[in-house]
Amino acid sequence: MGGEDGGEAGLPVHPVRLSGFWMDEHEVTREAYERFCAETGRDPPAARPDASPLEPVLVRWDEAAAYCAHYGKRLPTEAEFERVYRGDGPRARFPWGDESTPPRLVGNLPDRTLAQRMKEDGYPPIALASIFEEYDDGWAALAPVKSFPADAFGLHDIVGNAWEWCSDWYADDWYWRSPEVDPAGPASPGLRFSGASGGGVRPLHVLKSPAWRVIRGGGFDGVRDHFPCAVRTSGYENHPAGFRGVVSAGLAGDP
Repeated sequence: MGGEDGGEAGLPVHPVRLSGFWMDEHEVTREAYERFCAETGRDPPAARPDASPLEPVLVRWDEAAAYCAHYGKRLPTEAEFERVYRGDGPRARFPWGDESTPPRLVGNLPDRTLAQRMKEDGYPPIALASIFEEYDDGWAALAPVKSFPADAFGLHDIVGNAWEWCSDWYADDWYWRSPEVDPAGPASPGLRFSGASGGGVRPLHVLKSPAWRVIRGGGFDGVRDHFPCAVRTSGYENHPAGFRGVVSAGLAGDP
C-alpha cells in the first residue's frame, strides 16, 4: 500500500493483509438514497434540475455512514478502497496500468468534454491544464452509475465519477504507524498537510482538524494528479461526496 505518487502522505510503501469483504458494485444513487430518506424520515439532498436519479448521490460523511448502517453495511476502509482501486493485475501506477493516459472509457474523468464546458463557463486556461488531454468520456458532470464497463472485480466507477467516502479519519503520517492486518485508520483525526493532495506536492502547513475523513477514487471534475493509486486525499466530513457500502466476509489473506 502507498507509493511515491502520494507524496509524503503516501509513504512508506508497506504490505497490508485484508480480511475478505463484499463491496457494492456501484456508488449509491440519488434514487436509492431518496428511498432511504423516505424510510428514515430524513430530507433528501437538493439536486440539480437536470440530475439523473441514477447518478451518485453526494452527501456528508455521517449521512453516508447512516445509510450503510441502515442496510447492514459500512463504509470501506481506506485500505479496502485502495485494494479494489488497484485492480486485480500487477501493481501499477494507475488503476489502468503505468501509462498516464487512460484507456478508452475507463471511467468519468476530467477530460476534453469537461474542459470544453469549463471553457464555455469562463474558466482561465490554467484551470484546463490539469485534465487528461488525450482522453474523452463524453461527460462534463456526474454520469449515471454503470455508464462505463465494470473492472476485473465487477465494480463500476471505482475510478472517477464521484469522490467516495472511506470510514477512516485522515492523517498524513498514518502509514508510518498503520498495522499490517486490516488497518482501519487512526483512532482520532491526525495531521493534515495543507497544499498537499498527492502527486508529490510537499506540504505548506500542518493542520490539526477534528473532521477530516479519507476520500478516494477521484472525481470527474478533479485533476489528473488525483488518479495514481497511491494518492491519498481528505475531505471535510460536512462536505458532500459519493459513497458505496461494504460487508465483511472472511479472514485476512496473504500480503
